Amino acid sequence: MSTDDIEAVLDEFELYATERQKKYGTLLAFSITNLCPLKCDHCIVNANTFKDELSADDYYRCLQQVEHSNIKQISVTGGEPFFIPHKLKVFSDLCLKQN
Repeated sequence: MSTDDIEAVLDEFELYATERQKKYGTLLAFSITNLCPLKCDHCIVNANTFKDELSADDYYRCLQQVEHSNIKQISVTGGEPFFIPHKLKVFSDLCLKQN
């Protein structure tokens, strides 16, 4: 693939991404934990190695700023986010508030 071909693909993707953002808003992904009982070979999260995670209060402060932005979609990922129910509650509270 030539440099021109690569640039054309990137230009097309940028146009697609811009149109998608106009239609759906910006996506914000929160990785709330690295904890996970599985050790999947394909996983990009190096589970159980990082201990420096945000508190639930930190997420509340972040999400208060998100409420007044163009961010329309939030993805909650991890490790395994369901291991941290008190942090997931932060996101469910935001969803309830928005509806």
